[in-house]
Amino acid sequence: MWRPVYHKIIAQVADALTTLISFVAAYYLWKLLRRMTPGWQIGSEIVLDPLQLTIMTVSVAVWVLIFSCQGAYTYQRFTSFTTETKIVLTTILWGSLFLIGLIFFLRPGYIPRSLVAIFIVTNVGLLMSEKYLLFIVANIIRRRGKNRKRVGYNK
Repeated sequence: MWRPVYHKIIAQVADALTTLISFVAAYYLWKLLRRMTPGWQIGSEIVLDPLQLTIMTVSVAVWVLIFSCQGAYTYQRFTSFTTETKIVLTTILWGSLFLIGLIFFLRPGYIPRSLVAIFIVTNVGLLMSEKYLLFIVANIIRRRGKNRKRVGYNK
């Protein structure tokens, strides 16, 4: 059955941007945490290099791929928020294992484990917020009757 492709693309871009924002937010939260605890320094300063940025970009693509493998971008009219939560948590679990493995094998300089942990928590929060926001928008659209099409011809 034909469905518009732009729905899938919008969902993929939203998930990719949310995951990318999670990386950036985790970095700044890590720096804030490091500044707030001067007696107990959380590792040395992180210097971003091209390999680390490549790992971040590849990880975002892997997140979208894992979402796709779970059927998150197929046409699903009657999914529940519980189903979306399971998909998000499974994606973050497998994506985090991939990210940790990638960091281990490529050794891209100094990436503290605390930063990875903050990223995982941030990603859970932001992706769940995104899905909740999309559910609210979908409910508003349904209430206004915009999800229905007339069948027939106009005179």
